[in-house]
Amino acid sequence: MAEETLDPANQSEGDTKEGLYFGREVDPGDPEARLPLHGPNQWPPTARPGLPRAAPLPELAGPASKQLP
Repeated sequence: MAEETLDPANQSEGDTKEGLYFGREVDPGDPEARLPLHGPNQWPPTARPGLPRAAPLPELAGPASKQLP
């Protein structure tokens, strides 16, 4: 497993982080999807029947954040 060293001048060892990144959905056929770090979000499959998908909250949060002053 790789570790991240953000400040090599003041940090002798890296640290291990986990992150979750998502952005607005971009259709796979959109020219923008060919840009680095663009394209459709990759949602995990539902682990078990009857469990909700992982996507609804971020899908709602993106447009809602545009309404903030």
